Parts: sequence; C-alpha cells; structure tokens
Amino acid sequence: MGGLLDKPIKDKRIDTGGSERMQWSAADMQGWRQDQEDEHIAIADVGEEFAGIGVYCVFDGHGGKAVSGFCKQNFLELLRRLTVEEGRTKFGKNKSKKRHCAAHLEVSDLSEILVKTFHGMDDQLREPANAKVLARMVGKVPGGAIEDLKARLQDAQKRQQQGLLSAGEQHAMKESYVRLQKFEQAAKGDDFNADNVGCTAICVLVRQSDVLAANAGDSRAIMCRAGQAVELSFDHKPASDIEKNRIEAAGGYLEDSPGGARVNGNLNLSRAIGDLEYKKSANLPPEEQIICSTPDVLAKDLTPDDEFIVLGCDGIWDVMTNQEVCDFVRPRLVEKMGLEQISEELLEHCISPDPQQTQGLGTDNMTAVIVKLNDSKLWQ
Repeated sequence: MGGLLDKPIKDKRIDTGGSERMQWSAADMQGWRQDQEDEHIAIADVGEEFAGIGVYCVFDGHGGKAVSGFCKQNFLELLRRLTVEEGRTKFGKNKSKKRHCAAHLEVSDLSEILVKTFHGMDDQLREPANAKVLARMVGKVPGGAIEDLKARLQDAQKRQQQGLLSAGEQHAMKESYVRLQKFEQAAKGDDFNADNVGCTAICVLVRQSDVLAANAGDSRAIMCRAGQAVELSFDHKPASDIEKNRIEAAGGYLEDSPGGARVNGNLNLSRAIGDLEYKKSANLPPEEQIICSTPDVLAKDLTPDDEFIVLGCDGIWDVMTNQEVCDFVRPRLVEKMGLEQISEELLEHCISPDPQQTQGLGTDNMTAVIVKLNDSKLWQ
C-alpha cells in the first residue's frame, strides 16, 4: 500500500513576488502522495505595521490538508493583530513607531508574539465556530476516493494478517484510516475537528537589519551567507532528549520504528499545530503537552554577505542537506537564472524517480520558498 500513487503528480504551483529589498519564488508539488497537504505564505512587504518586512511561512500538513489550509488563511492575520497590540503597549503615543511597530519592536518582543501566534492557531482550531471552516478546508471528496481507500485498507489488512506488511506500510495504514474518517465526515457534511490532523510550521520574518525564524516541527529554513549555509531553525524529532523528556512527562511514550521514533506509536514528529488529541492535559500549559506547537525562535543579524533564504518542508530536507541546497541555488542565481525556474529545478531534483530504488526518499509532498536578498554584495 505505502500511501503512494502509481506515478507521481509533477504539476507545480509556482508563485513569485518581490519588493525593492527582496524577490521570492514559492513552489510546491504533490509528487507521489495521495494528496497535496502543504501550504505556504510569501509576502515581500506586508505593509502597515509590517511595512518593509517580508513574511514567509511553510505549513506541512499531515493527516489531511485542513490544518495547513487553516494556517494559510489565519496565521498572518493573528500575527498582525498580536503585533499591533504589542505596539500599542510598547510605543504608546509615538505614532510613527506604533504605525510600523514590527520594524521597531525588540527581537524578544517579536519572539514572544510568534510563540503566541503558534499557540493561537491551536486555540482557534478548538473553537466550535471553526468546525465548518475546517470541513470546507477538506474540500469536496474526490469521486471514488472513499471506495479506493477502503479497498486499499482491506488489502493492507489481509497482508498484515499474513505478516507481510512492513513497519512503514503499517504506519501508512494508520494514516489511511484517519484520511478515510475525515473523508467520510466531509461527505456527510459533519463538522470537523483537528484531533489527528495537523501541520508543522516554519515562519521567517525578514526585517531591515535582522531575520527571525520560528519553527515547530521538521520543516526548516536556512540562509546562505557567502556561500555557506546558516541554520535558521532546528528540527524537532521525538527521540531528542528535550522532546522525549517533555513527551514522557506529559504521559506520552515513544515507539521505535524503522523511520525513527513515533509519539504514542503514531506521529514521527514532536511539535506541530493541530493534533489536538495530544494536547488535552488541562493541567499543563501549551509548551508542556505531548505534542506542542511551541516554536523555537532564532534571530540573525543581516550582513552584506547574506545572499538568500530557503524555507522548505521535510520533503526537501529529507533528500538534500542544508549546504547542498545552498550549492544548488547559489550558482543558478549567479548565472541570473529566474527564481521560478530555480524553484522548479529544485523540486525536480528532489523527487524520486522510483520509490523502491530510493527507499521512500523523495516521495513526500514538496514545498520550497526561495527569497533573494537584494542588498547582498554578491548582486552588486
């Protein structure tokens, strides 16, 4: 079963944009997966309180596309609202700073706002008023999809009884059960809950003199500085000491599998927006739940050596290292290749020609956002 198509869908959705300070291209591809569950945000100059500031996000969905779609629709709005509130508190009667407050707030203030925004997405997902919104995010169930899933699951169950199902296929079977449940809910018009559906999230703010990156999960961002990859985020994996200690303290457990440790035998990630089934301990704050949406926030001062930023889902980083992505993008930019073409070539480079040959690598949904920093001395 494996949760893969017989052949990949390689059509790409590519968006581009820019400002005087930066240009960007965002590309995604469904690939071998049954559905495209990734979403992104890319804006070079948000304006108003974020005037002159670029905001870039990748939301990598799992268990369906509802939560990643919800974040695309609501994340920036909440980020802006919380920033405005903080600006009013910090700057009082200073109209100039208050109007463009995101540019003037301290890194510590913006870091706290980003944490509140990630947590706020979970709060909004819990609201009953958003149940129908989430149901619409699932979209119309494709014709024959429910029957196809049932047939695949029936075949997997037979193979499992015969002891022929690999660990990876067993996990894919669990994911298919969740997908079937959500499809059946959508087909009946039932309200939706984000109990076993979520998304990892990476959000990068590019200001005049610095960059802030907030990450929950295993999507990632890097910056290329004079040809060398600089980490803007670190992956959250269940087996790391910090994550393992939190999971177990909250009453969860880790189960070993060929693809790495899984939380409660299911999720192979430890931080995500959504997945509310793992966030039900009323006596624990958001950052101490089994699965938490609390991002780590890193800040880097910008220098003339900083050339571009790349955000991507794990479908990119499972195939290429940080430096390999730098080495892939940089010479193409030097040769003045368009960002749109670079994004397309990056996805083509990562997709598997044969899942068996690559042992499953390169079969995930793929999203990459490339942000060229125009002030770099490389482009002068």
